Amino acid sequence: MRQRAVQSVKDAVSAVAAFVASLFWLVVGRIVAAFSYVGGLIASGAAWVGAQLRYGALLVAV
Repeated sequence: MRQRAVQSVKDAVSAVAAFVASLFWLVVGRIVAAFSYVGGLIASGAAWVGAQLRYGALLVAV
């Protein structure tokens, strides 16, 4: 009976540890996704600025 109680506590601790690890990796994944999104915005913004500069240069050249 006592061994079952000890094993039950060990299983509960193991389940909590697995939950915390899963939650940690979920948060890390969300942070990485946010940085990737921001990086994409920066890249598209830089491309837009480059296109505007090129368009402006073409207007000046004409």
